[in-house]
Amino acid sequence: ATLGDTDAAKQALDSLPQEEQDKQEVAAMRAQMVFDKVASDAPPIEDLNAMLLADENNSEARYQLAAQLVMQNRLEPALDHLLTLMRKDREYGDDAARKAMIQVFEILGNDHPITKTYRTRMFNYLY
Repeated sequence: ATLGDTDAAKQALDSLPQEEQDKQEVAAMRAQMVFDKVASDAPPIEDLNAMLLADENNSEARYQLAAQLVMQNRLEPALDHLLTLMRKDREYGDDAARKAMIQVFEILGNDHPITKTYRTRMFNYLY
């Protein structure tokens, strides 16, 4: 998808009535668009993996890798990277790792087993 499509999709979502806005599918689409944007600006997964092997504290590479994995629907490895990023570099991108985890939960829905597992892990790191 091109960036123009994303803008159009975002406007379409923004124009929905409030009760539609609150639906899980809408939250999921919004979340997907965030990852889509990060992934489309990011290097390929192989390059990101190599960057992390060279420097495991490369927060940007880890964040971009998580976005790429989300786009491939590999949500558990994506969440693992986001948890690691949260633990190592809480300040990165204005708390980007925690926000991204919540967006993955929105894609999955609150009742999904992956959401439940990782939400617990996330809280354990936070508190």
